[in-house]
Amino acid sequence: MDYIPNQTVNTFSFAFGKAVRQLRKNKRVTQVWLAKQMGMTSSYISLVEGGKKAPSLKFLRLACKDLQVAPEILLFCAAMPADMMKREDRELINTARRIIEEYL
Repeated sequence: MDYIPNQTVNTFSFAFGKAVRQLRKNKRVTQVWLAKQMGMTSSYISLVEGGKKAPSLKFLRLACKDLQVAPEILLFCAAMPADMMKREDRELINTARRIIEEYL
């Protein structure tokens, strides 16, 4: 597995969490509701939404299922415009897309 610098993970985690929060609010559901649907705690949802916890593939799968959105859409929402991304961020997004494609 490739080494991912902490700054890249933090940048992606923040953008991903922001995208989850926006999608959740668009669906008009609470962190408590989403956590219950996902079998997780609302504090964990809060940590992911705040960019303080890197999302797992399980989180991605369950969040997409319960928010009724395709994984590609959630990852796309989390991505900054390519010309504004650091090379490491683009690589991370591309790696995530490849991983998701394997599970679809």
